[in-house]
Amino acid sequence: MRVLAEVLFARIGKSDLRFQVARFALDGRGEPDRAVRDHADLRTGEPDALRIVHSTSWRYERGKIVLTYLVYSDRLRFRGRARRARISALPSAEHAAGDGKDRDRQVAAHALRHLALLVAEDPKTYEAKIGGATRRMLRRLRPAAAGRVLHRGSG
Repeated sequence: MRVLAEVLFARIGKSDLRFQVARFALDGRGEPDRAVRDHADLRTGEPDALRIVHSTSWRYERGKIVLTYLVYSDRLRFRGRARRARISALPSAEHAAGDGKDRDRQVAAHALRHLALLVAEDPKTYEAKIGGATRRMLRRLRPAAAGRVLHRGSG
C-alpha cells in the first residue's frame, strides 16, 4: 500500500491562518518523521529550532494512507501564493470535508487545533518556537487530538 506525506506549511497572521500544502510519496524515503523534516529543511531554509514539525492526522484515501504533518513557524515565508482561512471561521473537527479546497482547509483547521492542544498541554516546550500573539490566538480554538480525519468518500 502506498503511503503519502501531506505537509501543511503554516503560520498565523493577524486573524487568519496562512498555509500551503505539499504532498509526496514516502515509499523508499525511510522513516516518515525524518523524511518530512528533511523536506521542511529544503523548503524553508529555516533552522529546525525555530519551527514546529508534528504529525497531526492520517486518513485512507483512494487506496493510499495519507499522513499529515504540520510545519509551523511564525517566521515562515511562503514560496508563491499561500491560502488563507479566517481563524474565526475554521471548520470544527467533526465537520467532514469534501474534496479539494474544502479538504485542505479542513486538514489545516485540524492541524491548527492539534497545535492548540500541544501548546495548552506543554506551553514551556512551545513558547520559544511561537510568539505570544500566536499562543493567544491558539487559546481561542477548541483543541483536537491527533488521529484519523474523516473525509467524504474515505473508508
